[in-house]
Amino acid sequence: MSNPRLVAIDLSKGDGHQHPDITAVGQYLALIGGSYHCGRFVRVWFGWSFDCGFGASGSIQFDAPGSNASRWQGLWRIEDDAAVA
Repeated sequence: MSNPRLVAIDLSKGDGHQHPDITAVGQYLALIGGSYHCGRFVRVWFGWSFDCGFGASGSIQFDAPGSNASRWQGLWRIEDDAAVA
């Protein structure tokens, strides 16, 4: 990855544990409870889990802001400019 760029994901599109712009491909930067984490999403039966070394389990479930006491504050997909050009 030569020139990474961050593409903002609109968290208001989220519906509980689902989000139309999250995929299991690629890496993401997330702002959760005031801390930044880099990782990947994994599809689980209830929606998305963010695998990033968070807490004891190493992952945190995606909860759209306003649902399930969500601590998600921001999300960005990390893209390589060379792949986009």
